[in-house]
Amino acid sequence: MLFVFRDDRKVRIEVGYGLEGTITDAYSSRVIREEIVPRFREGKYAEGIDAGVEALARRIEGGAEVLRRDTGQPAEQRRSSRSHSSG
Repeated sequence: MLFVFRDDRKVRIEVGYGLEGTITDAYSSRVIREEIVPRFREGKYAEGIDAGVEALARRIEGGAEVLRRDTGQPAEQRRSSRSHSSG
């Protein structure tokens, strides 16, 4: 669920059970920061909401790029590195 509290200048994404691994807190933050907030700053609230919902839908459908984590590596490379590392 996407919550927008315009007067309080707050945006929040809440994820239900089953999507927690797909829509992570990091990804939610990225959607808010990169898709929603820039449009809101321009006063384009409907566009911001649309962009946020579209980004979430793409992620759920599997069409979004793999989110890079602290390592800067796509998830596939991290898994590969772990399985080949010794120790």
